[in-house]
Amino acid sequence: MINAKLEIALVRAIREAKIRRHEHVTVEHILYGLLDDELAARAIAVCGGDPEGMKKRLEDFFASNLPMVKEGIAHDPIQTLGFNRVLQRAIAHVQSCGKKEVDAGDVL
Repeated sequence: MINAKLEIALVRAIREAKIRRHEHVTVEHILYGLLDDELAARAIAVCGGDPEGMKKRLEDFFASNLPMVKEGIAHDPIQTLGFNRVLQRAIAHVQSCGKKEVDAGDVL
């Protein structure tokens, strides 16, 4: 149901949270992962957004606003309720439209 490119973006989001030692994987991590997806970046640009600028602002946000797990403690970031809701709504949207796969555009 989730296409391969979206799956890669979600893995990227989770990996980013883990590398940064964040306690949680958030909707901001989803957006960060999507910014490297061609479809998502194009959609954002068409709407007047700046994918590269957004990525930089998200990196600043991550550095200053999200709780981190201390070094030396094994951790797997926990998906927030918002993270799960974004994906659930994208899946529901795709099902109601009769599409077969969820892509980055559906998540945005």
